[in-house]
Amino acid sequence: MKRTIILSIVVVNSAFLILVPKAKASEKHECTLATLEGRYLATGNGERAPGAIETDFPRVIAGVWVFDGEGNISWLETSSRGGEIRHRTTGTGTYTLDSNCIGTVVIGANTADIFVSRDGRVVNLIRTDEGVIATRSFNRDTSK
Repeated sequence: MKRTIILSIVVVNSAFLILVPKAKASEKHECTLATLEGRYLATGNGERAPGAIETDFPRVIAGVWVFDGEGNISWLETSSRGGEIRHRTTGTGTYTLDSNCIGTVVIGANTADIFVSRDGRVVNLIRTDEGVIATRSFNRDTSK
């Protein structure tokens, strides 16, 4: 009986030692441009910055963004800008993504930082242009 218990402990400990390093290795996943690929449902908002001359605030948006896995973005959005509705506007831009899953989006002269989950399912964006207050959140559309 004592021998069976000791043998069981050795087997369990051996399995633990084999499986734990593999789990930690998978946690070291690094991002690439291909981490962002597919359709993402987007929501966002913008507020009037102090001293801004634009009057179309607050701003809210909902839409679909497509990341191509190679650094290009396209989208279709509907927005409300101070109560004025803009239906299904489209656009394009580019993105970069470092191995730490932090990157940049460029749309014309506008820039933003992005923070991406390691599996690429969730993206948070904040505009980095001086005098702009705007964020967007993206969730990968996994439906078929």
